[in-house]
Amino acid sequence: MENIRYWILKDYGQLNNQGSEAYLTINKKKVPVQERDIIFLLEYLNGRWGFQSKWRIDGVKKSEAKTDIPERIIVEMYLDERFEFRPLDHFVYTLSYIRNYKRPEKGFRLFRNLAPVEASMILEGKVDEVRSLIGFTFYNMHRDHRICFLEKLGLKDLRQEYVVYDEHELLNKMNEYVIDHIINPSEQFLESVKLFKKMFGDENYSKLSFSDDQNIKSMSYAINQENTLKEYLENVKSNFGPFFRKRENRSFDKNYNQMRKFPLVLKVK
Repeated sequence: MENIRYWILKDYGQLNNQGSEAYLTINKKKVPVQERDIIFLLEYLNGRWGFQSKWRIDGVKKSEAKTDIPERIIVEMYLDERFEFRPLDHFVYTLSYIRNYKRPEKGFRLFRNLAPVEASMILEGKVDEVRSLIGFTFYNMHRDHRICFLEKLGLKDLRQEYVVYDEHELLNKMNEYVIDHIINPSEQFLESVKLFKKMFGDENYSKLSFSDDQNIKSMSYAINQENTLKEYLENVKSNFGPFFRKRENRSFDKNYNQMRKFPLVLKVK
């Protein structure tokens, strides 16, 4: 059976792309790729890194050109499929090699091996639901919430990372935290807003504002905070609390276990 492997090739502009064919000249004695391997090209387009094409390696050979560089390899590729642009930041918690979640492109140099399940996700424009839900929820939390949640997980030194070995267990704990520390307090606050309006009227409420200091420029109107909170709460409750559902445990999946070699990490930042 043909042993096809999957790779991400980060294009720094060194790829000679001729549309349906391309070749890459590398000043090395050997490369990890071989004929028939599948390549997803990571490109910088319109200010974003992402994918829009799948290639197949047609050949890997040594250059016969006489140059001052003794070892030079040419990787020849042909276009296998083109698809809608898929931004890399959509896959920031899906692709297991990524460790810099703010600058995910830094996790890739030239060639980076992919698990088959990761290759399928890029091609289909899908993300790993569990990893993405954990990652996007945690890193979109206020810093104080990130600290509190990590402390509840038992992390003593907040300068260190918390490594997520059991994603499903952590997601359940995250749901409990979100209910107790975000959803319930937010709903209580919104109920108190209703009470204030009932007692003092909507007009007085519309004038109510807060400030952290004496600088009037930093004032924030309560009605704006209320609207922001309602929008945030709606987004949170779409995945947690009353709409939370347990995801299927994928520990039996060989491809998924390959991804688990590079677990998700949580840190305060």
